[in-house]
Amino acid sequence: MLLFIKAIKTETKSNYWLSLFVFLCSLYIAPWMLGFAGWYDNQPYRDILFYTPLQQLFFIGPIIYFYTQSLLNPSFTLSRKDRWHFAPGILYLLYIFFLWFYDHFIAKAYYFYADGMDKDFDYCYQKAGLLSMIIYFIASIRYYNRYRKLMYQVISYADTGYLFAEGKCTVNGNFELQNKPNRRINFDLKNDTTYVHFIFDKE
Repeated sequence: MLLFIKAIKTETKSNYWLSLFVFLCSLYIAPWMLGFAGWYDNQPYRDILFYTPLQQLFFIGPIIYFYTQSLLNPSFTLSRKDRWHFAPGILYLLYIFFLWFYDHFIAKAYYFYADGMDKDFDYCYQKAGLLSMIIYFIASIRYYNRYRKLMYQVISYADTGYLFAEGKCTVNGNFELQNKPNRRINFDLKNDTTYVHFIFDKE
């Protein structure tokens, strides 16, 4: 909640993704916490745990992936194509909704939950969710490595013999400092790489 409030105040996209990730992690451990509190043994709490998909394994991976992108690229926006990454998670939500609807309005009994097992702990779902998270975590690491490599190529000129460089930043094809001199970057002669931090100047 604090991260979400901070995201609203600072309007930082990465904080939105991070707050959502923390929220899903809290939901992930909720079945164990509530289960040990006796919810699986008492109604209506048992139905709440059965028919509320708390472990959103198919959402955790994409959220970490997009958090990484928004953190390293502040101009990142979720495209229509990117939304397909959430399709498995949405399908799982629809699947649980179907089970709830059938048990309550058609069978009027525990038809799909006759074995007393929460679907969040289904073996196939857990393994598929774990595989999804591993794939997205690897994709996040690869994105970070590409970012590091790109940043090194852009700002590291120490081995070229030049003492400084000039240039302007661009975001989505829009250059900063219109009709103004370029930025000047003086290289750190004591190190092989010079790191700089820019704030895009629209004026």
